[in-house]
Order: sequence, then structure tokens, then C-alpha cells
Amino acid sequence: MRFKATIFLSLVLVLLGGYLFYVELPGEKKKQEAEVMQKRLYSFSPSAITNLTIQSANGASIDFLHEPADPDNPWRITHPVEALANDAAASALASQLERLESTRLVEEKSEDLKEFGLDPPAYMVIITLHRTDTEILEVGSENLTGNEVYVRKGAGTPVYLVPVSIKKSLNKDLAGWRRQELFHFASTDVKRVRIDSPRQQIEIAREGDDWRIKKPIQAKGDPTEISNLLGSLSGLRGEDFIDVNKEDWKKGFGSPILKLNLLVGGLEREALFYKAPLNPESVYAVTTPLAPIYKLSGEAFKILEEPASVYRDRRLVDLTDPSQVEQIAIRRGREPMLLEKKEGEWWIKKGAVPKKVDGSLVNALLFELNELRVDRFPEPPLPAPAKVGLSDGLENGTATGPAWSIQLKGKEGKSLSEISFGRAEGSQVYAQSTHQSGPVLLKQEEVDRVQRAREEIKPAETPAPPATPPSGSTAPKG
Repeated sequence: MRFKATIFLSLVLVLLGGYLFYVELPGEKKKQEAEVMQKRLYSFSPSAITNLTIQSANGASIDFLHEPADPDNPWRITHPVEALANDAAASALASQLERLESTRLVEEKSEDLKEFGLDPPAYMVIITLHRTDTEILEVGSENLTGNEVYVRKGAGTPVYLVPVSIKKSLNKDLAGWRRQELFHFASTDVKRVRIDSPRQQIEIAREGDDWRIKKPIQAKGDPTEISNLLGSLSGLRGEDFIDVNKEDWKKGFGSPILKLNLLVGGLEREALFYKAPLNPESVYAVTTPLAPIYKLSGEAFKILEEPASVYRDRRLVDLTDPSQVEQIAIRRGREPMLLEKKEGEWWIKKGAVPKKVDGSLVNALLFELNELRVDRFPEPPLPAPAKVGLSDGLENGTATGPAWSIQLKGKEGKSLSEISFGRAEGSQVYAQSTHQSGPVLLKQEEVDRVQRAREEIKPAETPAPPATPPSGSTAPKG
């Protein structure tokens, strides 16, 4: 009997759980959704908005055109100027209007709107849907707590309380609603950057996952510095805008002080930068015929005046995976040293018999090599390697060569990198490598750390064998 009762109770629980899951919970969810929809003031989606007008109590009015089919420029300002809109701000407002919920119905029909700040309203928003239908939102004053604001949906409609965030979103001047950025792009879409000025020409191009400097020299690019450059370019924005008499302004500028060209996807983006004789502290940027002339601060413009060397890869060695190193050949005068890794352990060949070395000391050397960074790239014309002690040559009849060098190899003797250290010049040392083919200058202190790591590598101490007791002696008893 107990067994049958247990089965019966189990069936009841299963049926009850099924009822709750398939009937009660969906019903409760629909009820909650219905309550939310009932609180909402509007029932449109942002994509249905075709036009938007914001009128302020001071008489200012801003008109927007919404074209969702244009992903690059979905929002435009049509009045009081023709300009691209701040997409983020306009889209956020449209989303707020769609989701605007009343926290309380204050009055069905108010005779005195002044007590709610609605005569006149602080803001009136006119929303045009599908180019034909119109919705109104009038925004008044805050309530006593300041976290809600009085609104209504036009003449003769009830007064509601809604979150004050809608009023804060509307509290922008024209500059806050218009697009301030010179360029609108994602850094991952940029294929090439060109910066031309009377002082220098820089060209940086993406090659697969890497960057390469094409001008003024051929060199590997520093991914971090170039990423910072792209971030700064996407953040270039105008502090002020010139919308009228643009051609007259351009004539007064004279020749551009710099030209910036970006290849984004398959499209060219260009900006010309000028300085006005009467305002030398500011920089003016001209992009497209429809865009305004942007006024920038001189500080924001500085990123474009950096020398090409800033964007060069400063690593002397590219050891992304030190574990791939299987052999290290170190040459210093007549003291060659060869380190080889066999079955995960490092051995030193100095003489006829290889001796084991502490692997952590070898790893310390590889770490210091990987940390080496170019301190300065010599200006062209570059010194000849032999003149700075980086290759074999003759000086005053005496053979010269690198002060010391390191060669790294991987499996099957594959060359990974060769590094040569030459003469010191003040607090710097000349060097070159597979990664940095021309003579470059390193900090002496960094080279010293590599030397100390090299000198630490010595054969491991072999424990002495236990002493053999003399013949005929008797071992002491414990």
C-alpha cells in the first residue's frame, strides 16, 4: 500500500509541476508584460520613427530625420542646420520614448498646468511615425523628490509622473545633438593610415593580423601604439562647428598643414587640417562637403604630429613563445658558449663533455632578451654596422666585430633570431637583430641585465661521491 501511495503522490507532484510550468508561470509572465505595456505611454518601436522635433521653452527647436536603412548615418539634423546627428544620443532618446512608463497617473484632466511646469512645457517632443502619424510628449517640472517629472501626451490628455531621466536626456544644446567626431569607424575595419605634412610622410598598412610601416621607412609596426593611434583618430571631435560660409573660410585658411587619409573597409576617408592666422591656438578640419568645418583644440591635434618612430615595433627579439627555443649560441670574444635543450633539460657545451645547467637560469636569459626594447632609432643616414661594432671589419688595420652576440634556434636547427651587441655610446649601446635589421640603440642598463643573466648560467654543481673508508678499517657502529 505504501508503495502505491508513493507512486500516486509522485504523479500528483509531476502533474502539479507541469501545471505550474506550462500554465501558471506563462500566465504570470503575460500578466507582468501586460502591466508593463499598460504603464507605457506609447506603443511604437524606434524603427517606426521617421522624424523627431525637440522644442524648448526658450523657443529653440531641433528637427531630426531618421533613416534606419542607412546604418552609417541613421540620424540627421535638418534644422536649424543640416548636419549629421549624434547617433548614440538620438537612438538613446528614441529607445527611451518607446519604453517610457508612468509611475503614477496624477490627473485625468488638469485645469492648472502651471503647477506641473506644463504651461508652457520645458520641452515638447513631436514624434512622427511612418511619415504620417504623430505622437506628442510634453515634459514639465520635477516632483518634490526630484526623481520624477510631470508629462502629458498633448493638449487635453492626462498628467503622468515618469522617471526624470527623460528630461535629462533632452537637456542638450545643438552641439550635444550633432555628431562631433570627424570620423565614424571601427578600428578593426581600418586597413591603412596615411599622414602627410611638410615635415613628414607616414604610411601604415595592415598585413594580416600585423601592421607594417611603409613610409618613411619599411619596418614592423607596434600593434599597441597603432591601436592607440586609431583610438585617438576615432575620438577626434570638434569643439565648435562652422556651418555657413564654409567656402570663404577655406579660402582664408591657405594651404593645409596636414592631410589625413584612412582606408576603412574599401572606402577612403580624408581630412584636411588648417590653422587660421587669427587663431593659431586652434586647428580646423575639413572632411566632406556635407560636414561642417570642425574646430579642434591644438592639444587634440598633437597625436597627428608624432614622428613615425613612435609607431615602430621596438622589440629587439620576437619571443612570443620562449619554449620554442632549443639552442642558444653565445659568442663573446674567444669564449663561445652553446646551450642545448634535450628532453626538456638544458645542457651547456663547453669543452668535450656537455654539462647540465639550471633551466630557470636559461629562462631568465630568454626573459631578459624578450624584454629588450629599442630606446632610440638613429636618424638617417644610418651608421654602417662595422662603424658601431656590429659586423666584422677593419679599423686602423685591426679586425673588429660585435662585442658579443646571441643566436637562438628552434627545432631542427631553425633560426629564430640573431642578436648582436656593439659599441656603447654614452648611456646607450648599439645593437641589431633579425627583428631590427638596422643599427638601433638600447639602454645600457637593459643590456647589462642580459649580460648578468648570461654570466649566471654555469654548469650545475655535481655532488662529490661519498668518501671510501681506508682498507682494513672498520666502519663505526651506529
